[in-house]
Amino acid sequence: MRRVALISPFAPSLPAFRGHLIRTLVGRGIEVAVLAPDFTPELREEIRRMGARPVDYFLERTGINPVHELRAILSLVRALRETKADALLGYTHKPAVYGLFAGALAGVPYRHALITGLGYAFTPDENKGVRQKLLRACMWALYRTVLPGASRVFFQNRDDLADFQGMGLIAPGQALVSGATGVDLREWRASPARTRPVTFTLAGRLLKEKGIREFAQAGRMVKGRHPDAEFLLLGGLDSNPGGIPERTVRQWVDEGVLQWPGVVSDMKGCLARTSVYVLPSYREGVPRSTQEAMAAGRPVITTDVPGCRETVLDGVNGFLVPPRDPGALARAMERFILEPELIERMGRESRRLAEERFDAEKINTRLVEEMAGAGRGQSPCRFPAGTDRAGRTFDAKRAFDLLLSLSALILLSPVLAAAALLVRVFLGSPVLFRQERPGLKGKPFVMLKFRTMTEARNGDGNPLPDAQRLTRLGLFLRRTSIDELPELINVLKGDMSMVGPRPLLMRYLERYSPEQARRHEVKPGITGWAQVNGRNAITWEEKFDLDRWYVDHRSLRLDVRIIAMTVWKILSREGINQPGEATMEEFRGVVKGSGRCRKPEGGGGCG
Repeated sequence: MRRVALISPFAPSLPAFRGHLIRTLVGRGIEVAVLAPDFTPELREEIRRMGARPVDYFLERTGINPVHELRAILSLVRALRETKADALLGYTHKPAVYGLFAGALAGVPYRHALITGLGYAFTPDENKGVRQKLLRACMWALYRTVLPGASRVFFQNRDDLADFQGMGLIAPGQALVSGATGVDLREWRASPARTRPVTFTLAGRLLKEKGIREFAQAGRMVKGRHPDAEFLLLGGLDSNPGGIPERTVRQWVDEGVLQWPGVVSDMKGCLARTSVYVLPSYREGVPRSTQEAMAAGRPVITTDVPGCRETVLDGVNGFLVPPRDPGALARAMERFILEPELIERMGRESRRLAEERFDAEKINTRLVEEMAGAGRGQSPCRFPAGTDRAGRTFDAKRAFDLLLSLSALILLSPVLAAAALLVRVFLGSPVLFRQERPGLKGKPFVMLKFRTMTEARNGDGNPLPDAQRLTRLGLFLRRTSIDELPELINVLKGDMSMVGPRPLLMRYLERYSPEQARRHEVKPGITGWAQVNGRNAITWEEKFDLDRWYVDHRSLRLDVRIIAMTVWKILSREGINQPGEATMEEFRGVVKGSGRCRKPEGGGGCG
């Protein structure tokens, strides 16, 4: 391990959260490239002073836009190729998943992921919406796809590791608990805590899942009985779905419940005026803020949930309380007001535990040794697919499909909802058209589309021709390709890919020549090479030639090109149908021994 790329989601957090790790790597003679968005000139200079090289890449931390997510991956691929890294470490969700994916595409031999917590999608919530459920399902699917390509997967707590093992996402021997981020105990020293007035501090992003509302509610209860108590909320507003609105925070301030100075740069100074540190979070990796408070010699009140419970021995250096319970939180706070001697005694225990569990020197030394050990003890991860110890395969195309289909479903959810409503109003039920189509190797699956035709029949009870049953709404849905959007669900399920030959009818299988049948060597796609080179306006023979060409030349680079071309074709509305047809005439098969399309009954050509 000579050159390491450290992939961060947010440049401003690097000095505090990964500064010690960077210095540890550099101290071992390793060339370190730090990849991050949002570098400022000052941060660049600080990274250089650490002995590392700052490298920009694009990342939208909170968005789920297919164009932006694809741009992020491609940006990472370019950055990794530029650094010529032989190992990488990505931490938090997107850098971990995208890092493993991009690292495989860039040919980085040893790829590592650090799971720092499970985040919004996995936070227990009784009021989970469709968006959160969809995001959670796809994140599991993405992890299942990319983790087999990892040399090592590090976890900060045993609960997260157990969840991944329970879902079958981690192979035996592939993962380990590296522990928390850790703090530099030479910089963080214990100091006497304030006891008058008793001050409770919470620091973090203003998110629902951090327990911000419970902190404010408990503060209101405590101040009703102990008006001198102070409550300090540190942190900035957040654009994530669980973000607390500014008006709500201002209301708490105006009410006199708490003080809110916003984002602070001097955490040591804030902890100096703190009596007790509080974090009523719903779930964490191992919270950095709590580690800092413990190093400063402050008792801690936190929730008995994964990650948080790693920091407190109940009744020793603080108290564990149930999550989402402001009453229990208020009672724990009152203990310190009524028994101020607990502040000093439990503060000493916090410092002792910080030295025992959260020394950055010990944690980062072990992390670096494990990364180096993976390089010595394993062969490099194979590209484009690597197989883990359980025999699972890393599939870059599947990861690409999952990422784009999920982000497209979420981004286009208003369009999907509007289309479903229009179909229901003008065409009735069912809203979706379901039909068995041949997938990979000809295996049947049920393809989903929005209905575009009526059920009109002639006097004999047979369906009228397609052109007569196609409605104005249906024509619009086809021209805009909105009718194809439910196929994104097929992609999520693994029946289809974003790019591949279009799935035709089951009855066509027996009509293909051996060469035409090669189109089933890959998964069918929502779009494909034939679709961006004529779609339905070309002959069957031309279409199959284009499908075979894709099978022989397929690559992720080509898929990206096809998707970009598809957007243009949709906007230009080219090739939607053959002249005189609702879409395209039926494929009649091939003339035996010729490999050419058989003319339909009644004459005419194959186009």
